[in-house]
Amino acid sequence: MTLGVCMVGAGFWANQMHMPAFQRIADARVIRVVSASEESARRLAEAYGVPTWGTDLGAALADPAVDVLDIVAPPDVHRDAVVAAARAGKHAICIKPLARNVAEGEEMLAAVATAGTRLLYAENVPFIPAVQEMKRLVDAGHIGEVFRVKASEGIGRPHSSWFFDQTRSGGGAILDMAVHSLEFCRYFAHSEIASVYADGGTFVWAQEMAAEDTALLTVRFANGVLGQCEDSWSLVGAMDSRFEVFGTGGRILVEKRPGSTWLSL
Repeated sequence: MTLGVCMVGAGFWANQMHMPAFQRIADARVIRVVSASEESARRLAEAYGVPTWGTDLGAALADPAVDVLDIVAPPDVHRDAVVAAARAGKHAICIKPLARNVAEGEEMLAAVATAGTRLLYAENVPFIPAVQEMKRLVDAGHIGEVFRVKASEGIGRPHSSWFFDQTRSGGGAILDMAVHSLEFCRYFAHSEIASVYADGGTFVWAQEMAAEDTALLTVRFANGVLGQCEDSWSLVGAMDSRFEVFGTGGRILVEKRPGSTWLSL
């Protein structure tokens, strides 16, 4: 059986990440593209050989060949698309952040629970090959007992103007970037979060947005592990992507650099 996928969104993540990934999956095929504009939907569809495109999500959900929505649109689309998919009996994959706020997220979860469909949250950090290797080494005991985890995710500017519109994005660097850092820390702490202290400010993009462009989070996990998250849209002229795990017998670091990824133990 081949899974029929409808791609919702035709921007950066659809073009650069999800569409190429689906082309490598033998039992899944993107058969429709839905976007805010006919032109963007057409460009993506033609670039990847998708037969049907448009702006009507309802028409896509009415297509019996569509099994799942892959939602790679801005956060203001997420709730409505997931709820509509659930009501149509379709599953949904949704990129981060899951929703603009807790209420929207809970509405999405309630919709799929009622419908008996699935909502898959597309967090990518645990699946980075170097992070997978890091996990193998840590789980094998090479750095002893883990007591501290740290992640840093920084860019100079978001790739699209909608990030600066909080009615669409739902927030700033915490909602956009720290979701990755928090998931990395949780993944290696092997525990759920017990408490968080967060601080932030708007230093570089204050004239364009009210939300934070820089944030620091300190996390305490239920098992006692400490976590640190450094996340920003304010790293002018550079990019920062580092993941660290500290154990009683050593430290392991993964650092993503332009064109390469480094792992050191």
